[in-house]
Amino acid sequence: MRTGGDKEKSFASPFPLHNVGLQYDPAKLQEVILKSGYFTVQEKHIDNYDEIDSDFIFDCRGKPSNWDDYEELTNPLNAVLLGEGESKDCNVNWTRAVATPDGWTFVIPNTTQTTSYGYLYNDEITSTEEASANFEKIFSLANQGIYLNEEVDNLKFKNYVAKKPIIDDRIILGGNRLFFLEPLESTAVEAYSFWLRKTFDWIIHKATTPASISQEIITYTHQIQNYIMWHYMYGSKYDTPFWESTKNLVINDPVFIDFLTYAKQHSMTDLLDTTSSTFNDRYGQWGLWNFKHWNDGMME
Repeated sequence: MRTGGDKEKSFASPFPLHNVGLQYDPAKLQEVILKSGYFTVQEKHIDNYDEIDSDFIFDCRGKPSNWDDYEELTNPLNAVLLGEGESKDCNVNWTRAVATPDGWTFVIPNTTQTTSYGYLYNDEITSTEEASANFEKIFSLANQGIYLNEEVDNLKFKNYVAKKPIIDDRIILGGNRLFFLEPLESTAVEAYSFWLRKTFDWIIHKATTPASISQEIITYTHQIQNYIMWHYMYGSKYDTPFWESTKNLVINDPVFIDFLTYAKQHSMTDLLDTTSSTFNDRYGQWGLWNFKHWNDGMME
């Protein structure tokens, strides 16, 4: 659910991944995998790849330190304030994405009957102090037992993709080592599933090459960038410096323009009937019907 566009309203937008958005604790997922018994696990500090005797290495060490190996992606956000409320927000079981004067906020109901909040903003446009004040006011944080520590609860981030997703034809970057984009549309799970499928086709099926799938994941990530950037270009009900800045965003991909044009010209029924369509019906994670759904939801 997202409040966006220049009108005061909300509408539901299904996530990809068979219309389900998954929220999970990466550390706990890692723990489950390592304790599953399916793998021989060795815990060891590694300084370089040559210390690992393996045909293939999946490098999932998280945020990189050498930014020369990465391309920065276009996105209007670079910081987030985090908080967890002591109650379940609105008694709903899905993620809400709420437009704010400074960007947007994810509102995630947890299985522990608490609520996780992430107030995303751009600290080059909005100061941390101002963002914190707006965050506390809009979501009544004090009433939920949330008291922000701006140093602890504030995180900076870059949006990026690796220039070489596969190194030396055997080292495969994954997770935040591969790319990162802020979490609007919850793109990460399906993106990593896409990448796993491509690496499987290369390593197991021998049906493709490292160079080919590297270009595919880079193109895929840029398509995610464009689709998310498109949301901001609709504007917001807020007339603020942040939303004024999003008017300068530009999508230069002709494939995106073709998708949007085609979606506007056809009914939702026609777009959902992929058996009769001759149009390439996927742009990153999204089908033509996603384009129409978002465009109509923002414009009507």
